[in-house]
Amino acid sequence: LQPGLLITPSIGLQEDFTTAGLQYGGKSRNDLITSITPGLLVTGQTRHSDLVLNYQPSFNLYAEQSNQNNISQNLNAAINIGIIPNDLKLSLRGYVTDQATAGGVNPAGVPQLSNQNTTTTQSYSIEPSYKHLFTAVGTLNLDYLCSYTSQTGNAAFLQNGGAPYFQSGNDIAQSETASFTTVPLFTRFDDTPRISTTEDTGTGVLSQAHQYFIDDTLRYGLTRHAILSLRGGYEDIQYSGLPPVKIRDATWSIGVNVQPDARSDIDLRFRHLYGFNAPFLQATYALTARTILAASYSDILSTQQQGIGNNVAGSSLTPLGVPVSGAGGSPVLLSNQLLSVQSSLQRQSVFSLSSTTTWIRDSVSLSVQDNRQKLVAISPGETGFSQSGLSVAVSYSHQLSEAATASLYANYGRLNSTGSGAQSADTYGFSASFGYRLSPSLTANAEYIFSNQNASGFGGTNPQNSLIIGLQKTF
Repeated sequence: LQPGLLITPSIGLQEDFTTAGLQYGGKSRNDLITSITPGLLVTGQTRHSDLVLNYQPSFNLYAEQSNQNNISQNLNAAINIGIIPNDLKLSLRGYVTDQATAGGVNPAGVPQLSNQNTTTTQSYSIEPSYKHLFTAVGTLNLDYLCSYTSQTGNAAFLQNGGAPYFQSGNDIAQSETASFTTVPLFTRFDDTPRISTTEDTGTGVLSQAHQYFIDDTLRYGLTRHAILSLRGGYEDIQYSGLPPVKIRDATWSIGVNVQPDARSDIDLRFRHLYGFNAPFLQATYALTARTILAASYSDILSTQQQGIGNNVAGSSLTPLGVPVSGAGGSPVLLSNQLLSVQSSLQRQSVFSLSSTTTWIRDSVSLSVQDNRQKLVAISPGETGFSQSGLSVAVSYSHQLSEAATASLYANYGRLNSTGSGAQSADTYGFSASFGYRLSPSLTANAEYIFSNQNASGFGGTNPQNSLIIGLQKTF
């Protein structure tokens, strides 16, 4: 980020001719969609603070299906303020997006969704944190996080009717964490006792839910680049719902952290947490000077709302407002549109692997994500089901000249579900785009998108073609 405050308003106009663009009521229809997108990008930095805000709502007008006219939301914001340099910091985060309620589409989203199949997801958080080094003793860390996450949209039902598997809901989560890391003991050891509490005030299974943890972590420096860690503790977890979930259990983990160079960090553990055993991985590795690999695996007990709230609060933004992981700086998917939106409590196992290679004028990215959700409990008056989604995507971007850029993108996804009438769906797509800067403040773009959903229980095959032409003006 550049020092000072930079405010960049913009306006975009886009024409999208779509064949079989929306499917509802058993029919797929062609349409011409006009989108007007005002935008505001604010970036700023001082010695101890930084700000990124990117807000781009779209006003979508349908020529043939006026009942589908809508405003789609897109917000990413992050503010970090150093109140007392190196000690007291305040972080604020905001995120809003629209996603497909029934799932079964490109995990990163599609240009247009029908109003009947749209859920608006938003999450906001505020997090003051205090860190202080006591000379010759250790480091005290205090953290408080308050987040609000909501998902609003039409209630969603399985094809055989019955209770809904999704209804609009919200959650206010308050988390308090305190830890103290000692100075090195016996040259290579340090010790970190920690207590963490989270209380949820929300709808459904999140009504009066809580997660309490107390543990102690002992670390030993194997080498200059590798640290062995052992952790033991206790957990008290409770969720409302059917059946009620109460976990009171010992916790433990053993793992190693390796930092082979300044650009690489690998954290691998095996742990007993949330009442079950599972591995944990968070890794960023510089394969070459141009190629970065990122991999992660986690297995947790959570609702989709909780997961999005935690992902948003734990992520940061690039200067253009793109979410990246707070740990390694690799792009993250805050909400996965391949999966159906649900209100239930799930055991969520998520694996992701990505690579990015950059040259002076080219970049290639590959990503794989496997997300498995096993039903644990449902809210009274609702239903739920287990589901899994596997997605693979590859993208290529080339700068043709100082003013022109071309890019290609392809993806494949498969959704499997135990819900009646929603057994499986294969989705795949391809896009090619071209952008040209007509002047320092005016850019023209053209894009072709093909996508197809070959589904059992989702209405059969649904191919879609879109030709998009647009202009964007910055001020």
